[in-house]
Amino acid sequence: MTIIPVLAHWNSDALLAMPFDQYQRYRVSAEAICLLKEAAGASDQPWRILDVGGFFPPRNGVMPLQAFFSNDQTLVVDTAEYVGAGYQQADGTQLPFDDQAFDIVLSCDTLEHIPLEGRDSFLAELRRVARRAVFLAAPHALTNVATSEAMLRQYLTQLQMNNPMLDEHVHYGLPQSSLVEAWLASEKLDYLAFESGYLPHWQLLMVLKHLLFRQPQRDAMHANFDALYNQRFYEYDQRGPGYRRIYLIATTGQLAPSLQALVERSLRPTPTNPASDLLSIVLPVLTSTAYDTVLFQHNLTTRLDGFEQQQQTQTQLLQQTLERHATTIEVVRDLERRLLDASVLAAQLEAEKRGVQAQLDYVHWQHSLLQQALNRSLAQRIATGLRQLLRRFR
Repeated sequence: MTIIPVLAHWNSDALLAMPFDQYQRYRVSAEAICLLKEAAGASDQPWRILDVGGFFPPRNGVMPLQAFFSNDQTLVVDTAEYVGAGYQQADGTQLPFDDQAFDIVLSCDTLEHIPLEGRDSFLAELRRVARRAVFLAAPHALTNVATSEAMLRQYLTQLQMNNPMLDEHVHYGLPQSSLVEAWLASEKLDYLAFESGYLPHWQLLMVLKHLLFRQPQRDAMHANFDALYNQRFYEYDQRGPGYRRIYLIATTGQLAPSLQALVERSLRPTPTNPASDLLSIVLPVLTSTAYDTVLFQHNLTTRLDGFEQQQQTQTQLLQQTLERHATTIEVVRDLERRLLDASVLAAQLEAEKRGVQAQLDYVHWQHSLLQQALNRSLAQRIATGLRQLLRRFR
């Protein structure tokens, strides 16, 4: 019976603090590669390992591949723009490497982010640059996987959160194992397949992890939570029903029989009472979350009270403003009435002015006539006086 190897540094604090989902897929890939090395009699030899689609912001200066395979020659390729040791930007459907340039090519949770029409090209490229084997891990359209993801997305919507990776699973569609295996059969490749990431735990852990995003000092809480879970439940979660399906593919020849140990482990029956151990991990998170919920409700109530007070103040200010506007409108209307009265008075004065002017014009005319009459009478009196004087002198 083959024993699946366990290297000491896989249980180091740095690796155990990885997100549980990431730790699981890279550790199982490390187990598979160790078994491949043992079968090839190359346990002490460094192999060239390529990780396609495995870029993550480095933790402690390294990416997951480099952390698990520190004694091998590793390279990560992905489409992300990043400059750093052990990384190269490249498209997985057009890898810029020679045939069989690497001993092992692995790809973890990448296939589901590739459009359906490009998946065969992606698989062909992984095979082309791998000399010994391809390790392919991805969530597949297995029993209840799509349902679990849909429930998680609905839950995140209620939290006003989203996970772009899950959105891409819907957009591109989860890989179909029947299509992957049809491609493997057409290429006449030897492979074994098994499930990993016990689905009920994956769903629960994803809910709890997203709840932790709402906590203060969440980075430390995430690391502690993941370290505890990875240490206690990694082995337990290597069984079906799994969140992801893993293919170990020989690029030439046949896989060694010892690798069947990975399949046998995934087929173990589920223990009947894992609840007590799981509860010891989950309960502190739920307690913290419950406290955070109460605190959140208290803060929300305080904010609502403040909002109501602010709304009342604004309502009072608005009422006062409306009252001032009403007073202003009344003043304007009074001014309009006064202006109308002044206009009427001006019209009346103008009419009286025209009447007085007419009277003045009439008096002036009468005066002219009188002046003319006076002027004629004086001349007549002078003429009469002169005639009388002339008569006397005669």
